[in-house]
Amino acid sequence: MDKLNLNLLRALHALLTCRHLTLASKKMGISQSSMSVYLKQLREHFHDDLLVRGQGHIMQLTPLANSLIGKTREALSLIETLFNTTKTFNPMLSKRTFSIGMTDLLSILWTPGLIRQLEQEAPGIKLNIKHPNYLNSAEVFESGDIDLMIGMFEGAPENLKQQKLFQDEAVIVGGSHHPGIQEGKITLDELLKYPLIQFSLKETPFYNYFDRYLNQLGHDKRVSISLGQGIMPLLVLADSNYLTLSIRHVAEKVSHFIPLSIASVPFEVDGYHCYQYWHQKEDNDPGHRWLRELILHQTKNAL
Repeated sequence: MDKLNLNLLRALHALLTCRHLTLASKKMGISQSSMSVYLKQLREHFHDDLLVRGQGHIMQLTPLANSLIGKTREALSLIETLFNTTKTFNPMLSKRTFSIGMTDLLSILWTPGLIRQLEQEAPGIKLNIKHPNYLNSAEVFESGDIDLMIGMFEGAPENLKQQKLFQDEAVIVGGSHHPGIQEGKITLDELLKYPLIQFSLKETPFYNYFDRYLNQLGHDKRVSISLGQGIMPLLVLADSNYLTLSIRHVAEKVSHFIPLSIASVPFEVDGYHCYQYWHQKEDNDPGHRWLRELILHQTKNAL
């Protein structure tokens, strides 16, 4: 045990989560040769290969390595909590990098204000904005890939911390001269008449919660195009008779640049409830707390 150090624990965690020597070394900010030395030391300590060659460049974990994943996460979390106990955070001096997960659709609301505020209050901080496909486990937080997630995610793990940011209205959007939208309204018959471009982050790209409401009313909606980028449906509507589903604040912001028609949904649907999610281990971290407060402040400014 005297020969073990914190860097060896961090290297073990990086190797187990990345399963790739180069990616693990980049995650730790060290050279690949240094990571190879760490792997050699870890193999000698555990008397186990830990990682073995698989298909391509991805390595496979041995049974022992699999059993160590949860333990390394817990150990790093405890150490992080220990050293954050008296830790202070000065955004003006910090060089920290935060990774935020949000769809490109929501980026429209937050990114401009975040850039301005960071320039004034935290010039050394870096933001890495990622576009997540789903949030069904805490692994993205435990691995360090994401610090904060923003959005409405069905099935989000209950053990994550969360804070409601805003609630918005679901709307139907078409081009500025769409024949089915008149004075901010569209009938159910008109809605069913025209094809739909849908934004979907799920494995079932042509079905979402909007379809569930239509099915309950005894209707099927023809989804002709499904896109994985939330902003794209709004960008391609102008010269077509396609419709799409969005949220009002985003649609109205985009309509300042692209001519759009916006209508209320012609039947009752739940509103869009947007939250920010984070892991318990970050709850008392001063820097992470500052980030959450920054997002909350920008929400009030953006809406």
